Amino acid sequence: MKPGQELGLAQLRRLAGLSRGAIRLGQPVEVDATVRVPVNLATGHLPSSEDGLSLRDREGFLIGIGPQFPHRHPDVYVAHHRWDGRPHVQRGGVLCLYLAPSSEWNPADGMHGFVERLMLWLTKAAVAELDPAGVPPHPPVAYPEPNRPTVVVRADTPAPSPRLVFATARRVSLRRIEIDSWEDHPVAGSELPTVAAFTPDRLATFEFPQDVGGLAAAFDGLGLDFRHVLTRIVEGATAGAAGCSVLVLFAGGSRTASDGEVSDHFMAWEVPVEAVNDLRTVRLGSAVRPLTVAQNRRAARMASRSSSSG
Repeated sequence: MKPGQELGLAQLRRLAGLSRGAIRLGQPVEVDATVRVPVNLATGHLPSSEDGLSLRDREGFLIGIGPQFPHRHPDVYVAHHRWDGRPHVQRGGVLCLYLAPSSEWNPADGMHGFVERLMLWLTKAAVAELDPAGVPPHPPVAYPEPNRPTVVVRADTPAPSPRLVFATARRVSLRRIEIDSWEDHPVAGSELPTVAAFTPDRLATFEFPQDVGGLAAAFDGLGLDFRHVLTRIVEGATAGAAGCSVLVLFAGGSRTASDGEVSDHFMAWEVPVEAVNDLRTVRLGSAVRPLTVAQNRRAARMASRSSSSG
């Protein structure tokens, strides 16, 4: 056990001793250089709402203290699946307490600051206030594969905003794809056929779907009939170059900047060529690959912005 981990464990024990039973600790275990400490917290006193996170009187967590503590914040997990799919709950039950750890985590706060942050997270989650109105939406978490490209959206959202369109996409390099324009019909001979779906709503998931079935469920939840999306994917692949993959873009969860400019939030998946062939027979287990999307803040103006200015 590293000195920082010993410090973290000592701080947790001190907190538990002063908490009058609100914090209970289990036996720490060292796994892969991380000290994992079972922690049970009193949460029954926290206010709640119907759409908030469901909390019991006491909730159990596993705090992972890495060898770089206190210079790096600990991690916290839950062993159950009751919170799967809720905002800021990642794969494997990891709770996302910090959106920008480099600026939000203060090593001097130690375990006291970390437990305080966890309680703040639980308090906001219980009343569905982890993503308050007016704050840019947190994008779904992706687990990218090595050497996957970033998608750069240069084209403004067409107005009035359509539901399903095609796009002109270029592979600038192995690490970069650029979207230049939106089209009503598939781009003939394209080496990267692209389908884009637009909606004013956010994708109701905190993690990128990893297969076609997950995409179907997410899109259907937004009122987009995924059969139409599948049709567009197959149309794009048919018109494109032989043996090509298809890019699927989703634009939703618009955000407003301080100057009133409204922008979409884009997400992207690449459907590999073998999965495109599966889609012709709608095999929902076919894997898709989440990609990183970069765009200019002023790109992708929403139809409401355009119509109100006209």
